[in-house]
Amino acid sequence: MAECQFETISNYLDLFDIPSIHTSRYMISGPMIFQLDASTDITFSEVTVEIPNIGLRELEVKNSDETTYYDSFVYGDYKEQNSLKMNVMTSRISYPEENIIRVSYSASKAGKISFYGYVGEQSPIYVDLINPQLTWLGEYAYEPKRGGQIEITIPWINEYCFGNPAVFNYVGANDYHYNSYHYSHIDLLMEAYELTGDDKFRDYADKWENYIDLWKYDEIWNQEGISFEPYQ
Repeated sequence: MAECQFETISNYLDLFDIPSIHTSRYMISGPMIFQLDASTDITFSEVTVEIPNIGLRELEVKNSDETTYYDSFVYGDYKEQNSLKMNVMTSRISYPEENIIRVSYSASKAGKISFYGYVGEQSPIYVDLINPQLTWLGEYAYEPKRGGQIEITIPWINEYCFGNPAVFNYVGANDYHYNSYHYSHIDLLMEAYELTGDDKFRDYADKWENYIDLWKYDEIWNQEGISFEPYQ
């Protein structure tokens, strides 16, 4: 059982690597908010999200105060006409195959769906993205039909979406922020290498340890109040 788990981790290690900002990934799944705006009168019904090779999930309709950060749901308290807003737990585990949203609808006239995502900036100290802006991601035509379906592919927007980077979110007694997760990832990879002999664990441990020396060159990390030392 343990051998199988180590093999699975080894197979997905590439997805946890973020060379553009020299850090590892805290997780390879993460919530994103999407919005659909239709150009003609339309009624949306069932909404599902598919993570290829993993599974399909139907989104329930919920009000914002009934949910958590990691829920997948349709906003029941979002009342804009001919529009739909949803929170989706996306995942990189299917990469390079995109995550897919399928929406059932009824419409008496043909039209187009404008697909938007709330895309934010990566904070050095917060796991979730900050300052999210409504960002156009694509357009999809639909026919006049009762019980039709629109299939929307979610593009790989940037390195920060679909799973959170390991950031400096641990605050020490000196009020400095530390990236405790990245250091933990390195230690765990070396333990995995010693247990399995899989060179991939050692190679990534070395790569991620080398990232630490590069943080001072990354604008996102090289900020006041951030310590590059391991938290003691």
